[in-house]
Amino acid sequence: MPDRRVELAEMALPEFGLPGVAPVIPAATYEARVAAARRRAEEAGYDALLVYADREHFANLAYLTGFDPRFEEALLILTPGRAPVLLAGNENAAYTAISLLRLDVVLYQTFSLLGQPRSTSAPLATILRDAGVGGAGGPRVGIAGWKYFIPAEAEEPDLWSEAPAYLVDTLRGLGCEVRNAGCLFMEPEHGLRAVSDVDQLCSGMALQVDIIPTTGTPYFTTNIEDGIALADASLREEFERMYPDAWARIQQRRAFMRDALGVRLKPEVLPFSNIPAYLPPFWLSPGKAMRAV
Repeated sequence: MPDRRVELAEMALPEFGLPGVAPVIPAATYEARVAAARRRAEEAGYDALLVYADREHFANLAYLTGFDPRFEEALLILTPGRAPVLLAGNENAAYTAISLLRLDVVLYQTFSLLGQPRSTSAPLATILRDAGVGGAGGPRVGIAGWKYFIPAEAEEPDLWSEAPAYLVDTLRGLGCEVRNAGCLFMEPEHGLRAVSDVDQLCSGMALQVDIIPTTGTPYFTTNIEDGIALADASLREEFERMYPDAWARIQQRRAFMRDALGVRLKPEVLPFSNIPAYLPPFWLSPGKAMRAV
């Protein structure tokens, strides 16, 4: 890409507007995602698929259920012929109702914070067996947390698990062959979350883009982290049809980037931020921003 000259210019950041109603991912979308996860697990040879989540690492669970465990932990269990089983702690057992899926919720108090009652729940091994994990349910279990590993890191990367040792140890104590199943969700080409559906896109960004101007000197400047999505023609048509107000805001941002900032985007690039590529480098001069010329 050829270098382009950049200048500092006076400009006003337009008001692109905000959604009046929070977008809601419909139950049918979550049901389709769970069905797809079941198919991928079966294709991978798993007899059961477990999805572990905690405060920082809950995206795969939220993708499947719309539920996140906030400050506790949670575990989703998918086994053939059974409704999804969701283990939650003391404060999240009731909060699981936020999910639009039909879930069999099991209180597992070990997922709760320290200092709270933790002696009423059945043992983890019992809960897992009752959910169809191990035993007659089959020994091969995949666990998805938040990452997977590659051959450059380990001779058998699928044996590495970032899930808690107490969970992995309990599964192995049941005779299960535990494998890392994070790639089912996170692998960049074929993972379930690699391609977002239109409902997911309307709820937030898909990709983070870093815009880091270079000065050609020892000095550096501020940078931008913007949210975008890449959408093919069919997805763009679906987005415009289903979410016309959000689509109109995207087109306003594209026009601003083209006309005011000199940034021309290909049709598939959808800017989601209300400060799209807007970089005012000086704290005391927010009305002066960089533009390409």
